[in-house]
Amino acid sequence: TEAPTLSAAEPVSPVGDGLERYRDLPLAFVENKGQLDQTSIRYYAQSPGMGVGFTRDGVLLSLAKRANGHAGTVLALRFEGASEAPALRAEGRTTGVVNYLVGRTASQWQTGLPTYGAIAYEEVWKGIDARFTSTNGALKYEFLVHPGASVADIGLRYAGAQSLSVAPNGALLVQTPVGPLRDARPKAFQQIGGRTVPVSSS
Repeated sequence: TEAPTLSAAEPVSPVGDGLERYRDLPLAFVENKGQLDQTSIRYYAQSPGMGVGFTRDGVLLSLAKRANGHAGTVLALRFEGASEAPALRAEGRTTGVVNYLVGRTASQWQTGLPTYGAIAYEEVWKGIDARFTSTNGALKYEFLVHPGASVADIGLRYAGAQSLSVAPNGALLVQTPVGPLRDARPKAFQQIGGRTVPVSSS
């Protein structure tokens, strides 16, 4: 399993002390029941400075406008060479609900929408599943490589990035108009006989 964490290397929006605490809360993933204009987005999550949308072929990252005047931007994390329609579902129902009271009449409102702790893609590549969660308010993803599958099939592309580079600590730096995102160095391991055995990766 490779489990990088995606987070802002620099703040993407100014926040006060109260919002700093909110930033560290786990992301809550919500199904799109029509409250979002983009019909291709099946699930989404929001945090200060960033919105995340999950589609059949990848993840959309909407980064907020910076205090220095830079407009916001959108990146698309695409699954390269993936199957045409991997199964996409939410997992880990949480206790919270979300309400969207937009419009003049109750028939236009979306209320009591459940929230979830994870988004899972099944068979993104042959024998390989993907799972998105959060840690301390940052998006985290991992791949489950089943027996017989090939890690070499995993391919990701940041559409909309200005450039990519590898930091001295092994993290991938994704340059955007609002500042860099840091995709942490991957950690890989196997479960063998009930033990977690590290596997070298980069």
